[in-house]
Amino acid sequence: MRFFAYDLFAFSTFFQVKVYHVFIAVWIIGAMAYIVPNFAIYWRFIRQAYREKIPLSEEEAALIQAAQEESGFLQRIECVKTLATIIPCTAGIFKKRLFIPPLAMTEDELRHAVQHELGHLNNRVTLVRILLLLFVGIFWWNPAVYVFQRSFHQAQE
Repeated sequence: MRFFAYDLFAFSTFFQVKVYHVFIAVWIIGAMAYIVPNFAIYWRFIRQAYREKIPLSEEEAALIQAAQEESGFLQRIECVKTLATIIPCTAGIFKKRLFIPPLAMTEDELRHAVQHELGHLNNRVTLVRILLLLFVGIFWWNPAVYVFQRSFHQAQE
């Protein structure tokens, strides 16, 4: 254990760089290199979805409202039809959003897609994914967390 307390550099008696300082710096840089780009991708998608927003038709809005009541999801969600996605998806922890692509879907397909996505909101999948992202960011050096992350994403869908 003395290896970690070994002085790499000693500029003065007050400023000494030890081996564990280097390990901590590398660990923090690695964690930030994983976490920051992933959050940036998330926020870029949200901004792009609102920029490419298409108004919902009255039929679509009524169908989404009916699917929400059918599924028992009582919280307020914002539904956005956008060119930024090719599949229905959700985002948000506090301000819940449902993003729908402008695809030609039958009423039945749209209802099932909305109910599926509301299930994700009901199970707080976005929160769990953010916590998983932080967990993987903290343990970025361990290959087992990437296997766990992949299996979680497969099981969650």
